[in-house]
Amino acid sequence: LTLLMYDQAANQPLRDVTLKAVDRIFENMEDNGRIHWLDFELQPFESKKGELWGNSMAVLAIEMAQKNSHYRAPSAEYNKLKQYLVSQQAHLKPNEMSVLLWAESLSAAQPAILDRNQQMHFISEIKRTQNADGSWNQSAVLGHGAARSDTYSTAISLIGLIKAGHGTSVQAHKAAQWLVEKQITDNVLQMGSDHSLWLSNSMNSPNRLLNNRFASDFATSYASLALQMYRSDVLH
Repeated sequence: LTLLMYDQAANQPLRDVTLKAVDRIFENMEDNGRIHWLDFELQPFESKKGELWGNSMAVLAIEMAQKNSHYRAPSAEYNKLKQYLVSQQAHLKPNEMSVLLWAESLSAAQPAILDRNQQMHFISEIKRTQNADGSWNQSAVLGHGAARSDTYSTAISLIGLIKAGHGTSVQAHKAAQWLVEKQITDNVLQMGSDHSLWLSNSMNSPNRLLNNRFASDFATSYASLALQMYRSDVLH
């Protein structure tokens, strides 16, 4: 995804190294369509709990490659991956739902990743878990972490709503406003006086001194991406 988004932002054709990376997805696939995922016991992403997130991100990468080039995924293997995720629908969290809605927004192929009922269920679940102030929390969106407002959880939920065509909803407007209000420009992480960022605590060491060094880059990346999408897709 990093390579794909880099090439897209540079307005250049997808490079061979980028497409080779997409092909690697299928080299790690089991017969049932499941993709092996790393497990460092760092919840929720680098762990067994992050498997569905990783598999969902793989679908997004494939759809992004197909949208922006002549690349076509091997149909039998790709259909297995999509079917595997659909079979795990009862275990999907709003986090993965948002990623799959994003992927669906790029897809022109059949069969679709999600049918209409699945899309509406995902949208409803994302909206249902939003806090009154416009944010989302880790516990509701990721199934792990604290039940307090969280930048990544809010950003990925906003992206899901935007890509599902609900960017003009009250929920999306409130989420964008919450992200804007939470951006800081203080030099608390010694990252340079000209840096604006979003602070976020690590989910694995919530009491460690200055632990927000470990997650703030991640949170800032997604918050920036969500607001860029809100500006281009909703406000334009």
